[in-house]
Amino acid sequence: AASRDYSAAVRGEKLEAETFPHELFGQYDLINNPTKRHMRMIRTDKWKLIYHLNAPGQHELYDLAADPGERKNVFGEPGNGDAVKDLTARLRKHMAAIEDPRLDEVQ
Repeated sequence: AASRDYSAAVRGEKLEAETFPHELFGQYDLINNPTKRHMRMIRTDKWKLIYHLNAPGQHELYDLAADPGERKNVFGEPGNGDAVKDLTARLRKHMAAIEDPRLDEVQ
């Protein structure tokens, strides 16, 4: 992925909307936490998926249009399967791009 220069924002200059990514990837490895959680996240304009690698029953999905405060986890609810499938594929793509050693844990 190409890097982006956002220094104009720091200087108080306005950035064009199209310069902002519409998809973000995040990696959280809580190695100093007793839970030892390993999480990967993908966020689009509409959805946010948090994949808990070592706690599969804890995955999170938020409909950001309906719930911008991320208060209601809708992972596993009827009607969200296509979103989870799409986001998981996108997540795997980002993980592959950085050669994430935990890629095979995301299905």
